[in-house]
Amino acid sequence: MTADENEMNTGFREPTLKHLTNLYGVPSKAQNEFLQSLGKPHVDSFDHLIENGLDLITQNLVPIEMTIGQDKLSVYVNDLRLMHPLMKDGSYAVKTHKIYPTECRQRAATYCGHLFGRIQWSINGVMQIPIEKDFGEIPIMVKGHNTTSDVLQNRYKNT
Repeated sequence: MTADENEMNTGFREPTLKHLTNLYGVPSKAQNEFLQSLGKPHVDSFDHLIENGLDLITQNLVPIEMTIGQDKLSVYVNDLRLMHPLMKDGSYAVKTHKIYPTECRQRAATYCGHLFGRIQWSINGVMQIPIEKDFGEIPIMVKGHNTTSDVLQNRYKNT
């Protein structure tokens, strides 16, 4: 049975090496459009989450309300922000705390940014001082709009 007959019968196609180049360690100036298109839906979805989704999350969160004695306490989260990836606190002898995906791979670290938010709360309808909270780290999708390299590229495009 030929490869074409096998694909017609089973729907399975043998992997090919047609997108490999002979310059294995040297990236080309232009990236392979087909290979780039494979990840585009995932990157676009992640970018939508960062650009619009965090605001939609805060708009749709229902405040937590409870009664403590005679007082009514209301708590809700707003203003979620995902920060750009940075080196961990305690890193010394560095010129900048920006970190790049390649460096994370070399360090066996996760390319991630901290998710910050503001917790608003009120007692009996009287707003109290909001609390800034670090909700932890969120992995950043490489080639997304929130990567350190994307921020730098946009900065240099505008100058």
